[in-house]
Amino acid sequence: MRERLDGLPEKLRQETLQAFQAGSLGLEQVEFIVTQYENRNPSVRVGSVVGVYGGVLRFEVFTTGEQVEVITGNQTLVRRGDQDIPLEDLREGELVMVVSAEGGALALTIEALGVSAP
Repeated sequence: MRERLDGLPEKLRQETLQAFQAGSLGLEQVEFIVTQYENRNPSVRVGSVVGVYGGVLRFEVFTTGEQVEVITGNQTLVRRGDQDIPLEDLREGELVMVVSAEGGALALTIEALGVSAP
């Protein structure tokens, strides 16, 4: 189990271990968290914008703390509210929901929520 825990991103690993040590998570719940991370679906992720460059969005996934990049293409739809916006209008720290394909590498839609991540 320790090896599997070490495979979690730092933020998720620390929060899980702290909750386990505090007694608010049991071993079964820790196993569930690790399994869900290992089987995660990269097609829908929520996180905060780290940066935008050359048609690439880099963002920090809210639940794990890992930073990922997705490429955009001609078919990628970027919206804030009910308005289409250019990718470059995304603000650093802004909360986004990214729906992607190709194993999470190609963004299909990026929904900017107009607020900073908590």
